[in-house]
Amino acid sequence: MQYVTNEAYLCNSLMILETLHRLDTKVDRVLMYPADMMDPDATEPAGEKDKLLIKAMDIYGAKLTPVAVQSRLGRDDK
Repeated sequence: MQYVTNEAYLCNSLMILETLHRLDTKVDRVLMYPADMMDPDATEPAGEKDKLLIKAMDIYGAKLTPVAVQSRLGRDDK
């Protein structure tokens, strides 16, 4: 399972999905991405992020799940 919050994490997650695909792993692949990153009903990619998400699904077999990104104010001292 990959949790993507921005384009940098999306690229990183695609590299991990590619490795899982190349090694022919039998695990389910799930990619959670910000709901505003791509319209789940879109038929054509509107930009680079859309292309990467579609690639994750079509080529690497990831199940795409739009989510609300979780964040909080303040800092974590740990």
